[in-house]
Formats: sequence, C-alpha cells, structure tokens
Amino acid sequence: RSRNVKPNFKTYNTALSACLDGKLESTVIGSKIATEMLADVELELREGINGPADAYSDLPDAYTKVLARDLMKQLRENWRSGDINMAVAKATLRVPLLKLVDFEKSEAIARIKEGRAEEA
Repeated sequence: RSRNVKPNFKTYNTALSACLDGKLESTVIGSKIATEMLADVELELREGINGPADAYSDLPDAYTKVLARDLMKQLRENWRSGDINMAVAKATLRVPLLKLVDFEKSEAIARIKEGRAEEA
C-alpha cells in the first residue's frame, strides 16, 4: 500500500507467512494483516474486480486458511508462554484469523446477492 498498489491474495499470503516466527509482535501484525484482507474482500465482493482473478483477487484461498490456522497456533503458544492473556487474545487477535479460516466464497457471494436484491 505504500506505493498506492492494491495487494492481492498472494501478497497477503506472503505477508502472513512472514509473521510465522513465534513472536507475539508478529502475531499482532498477522492479525492486522488479516483485518485488512477481510476489509479488501468485502470491498471486492461489493464492487467486483477488474482484470484476471489470479492477479487482482483478494479472496482467501486454501493456503490463506492454512496460514491463519498456523497464526492461531502461534497465538496459542504466545498465551501459553505468558506473553498475552488468553481472554484478550481470543477477544482481539484471534477474531480476524478465525474469520479468514471460516470464510467461504459461495456464502459471501450469496450474502452480497441478497443485499443487492433487498436494495432493488
């Protein structure tokens, strides 16, 4: 984003994988990246994409879900080692990661279509 370039799911996957080093700070950054990705996904579902999906899409793929699960495991290790309170971790950092894991393209598209039908 620093160069006014919109990231795609491959960019997000690369950034999420860089956060898998076991440190709490990296887990926090991974959670922020997941939040940004989810915001971009909602925007893409509302407005669509221009161009080929493999180059411009933000929709999470299977590898995104693997990375999010790995970040949740890392977060669990962070709270077991006493770096963060478990309740705080579950209420804040874990939420966007869970949303990535639970994301289903077909459900999201159906939800958007329902919203458009209600508007019309």
